[in-house]
Amino acid sequence: MVCYGCATFLREFYQQYQRLMRANVDSVFRDCYAHFFIHDDGEDYQYRWQVVSPKVLNILDSVQSASELPRFYSWETFRIHDCLEKDVWYLRQIARHLREPAPSAK
Repeated sequence: MVCYGCATFLREFYQQYQRLMRANVDSVFRDCYAHFFIHDDGEDYQYRWQVVSPKVLNILDSVQSASELPRFYSWETFRIHDCLEKDVWYLRQIARHLREPAPSAK
């Protein structure tokens, strides 16, 4: 009986934790936005989040737990970091160069 009671308690605690995580998705985004995104890019990531957040919530609603979602393998994570470090930096440099006004000829 004690084991059954502990298992029931832990299951309910885990489900409550999952509900709390889902309810705080927006605050998690705001925290990440404040710490990791570059604010001078001219893109409005908060607007994009408003478009994407219903999709994220639908994905979370489709499974009982976020742990049931497919996991990212380490090589995929490495490719994402590699792209963010090299490719995105290079594209930002090109965009900054294109935004600079051409020197006016007198």
